[in-house]
Amino acid sequence: MASVAGVEGGRLEPIDMRLFRLSHLDYPALGRRIWRGAQLGAAALRKLVPFAGGPSFESLFFESAELMVPPFRADGFEKMIRRALGAPGATNDFRLLPRPLFIGVTDQDEREHVIFGAQGHDDVPISVAIRASLSLNPAFGATRIGGRYYEDGGVTRTSNFVEAIRRGAGLIFVLDPFVPYVSRAPGFASTRGMLFNFDQNIRTISYTRFENTRGWVLRRYPDVRSYTFLPANRLRQLMSVSPFDHRPFLEIWRGAYLSTLQRIQRLRHRMHGDLAVFGVSLELGRAEAVAERLGDGAPTGARRLLPRGPGRDPAATALSRAGCSGGP
Repeated sequence: MASVAGVEGGRLEPIDMRLFRLSHLDYPALGRRIWRGAQLGAAALRKLVPFAGGPSFESLFFESAELMVPPFRADGFEKMIRRALGAPGATNDFRLLPRPLFIGVTDQDEREHVIFGAQGHDDVPISVAIRASLSLNPAFGATRIGGRYYEDGGVTRTSNFVEAIRRGAGLIFVLDPFVPYVSRAPGFASTRGMLFNFDQNIRTISYTRFENTRGWVLRRYPDVRSYTFLPANRLRQLMSVSPFDHRPFLEIWRGAYLSTLQRIQRLRHRMHGDLAVFGVSLELGRAEAVAERLGDGAPTGARRLLPRGPGRDPAATALSRAGCSGGP
């Protein structure tokens, strides 16, 4: 989080999350669409010539939809992740990780789910797999890997918890930030723009699919314990301003931390038992110290949330490690 917030001096260098930069534009795709637009324009001019036999204006209108392509490439973000994973103690190789990591993507043409990190798909660099996983229309074009084109795994699966169960997981934690904002005011959504409603519709489809699948799977595997963490509705509103807007990330992070801790506190007794089965203890002292710092009503800022240096207090130090402590 310190890296995302732009705080220097940490283990990872600051990461620039700004999307609207010239370096993120997909120039090759835009060039191809400009050429296609010129062809359609020439066809329209031929239509003006009597008996030329050119296409109808109706066909030109529908064919012009081909000109609407994702304007951005995700390779700039992949480079940031690659540099972060190249830091001492990190690795960009699935096969060198001490614990297995799986990243779900979608084959754009075959419309099948693919899991990088699994056997047969573990030779892809982790940063490239993450790039493919965030390549989602209408923002980013697909990522080409080994002659295939991949996009966000959410297209085919909202979550890979089914795969986790198949691999033997008995305790699963799902973090699902991709949920819609719910308004009780009639007409709220209709007054917003096309981008807002497109984003909300996709979120609704994704969450509904996840809920239905989760209910069915847990009935089939009654011994599996599962906890799902969702953002509070007021936080969803902040996240729904625009799917491309990175500016409120500090406030989003603050709200996510506090709401997650509140849910853990409500489920503390149940979680204690489930975690104990796997030799894990639940200690909330550090997390509650951080929450006290975040919840005092003072303005949110990167330096305040993520102070640095040897003199920082224990609550600030706990920002990256608060929560559960593992057993032997």
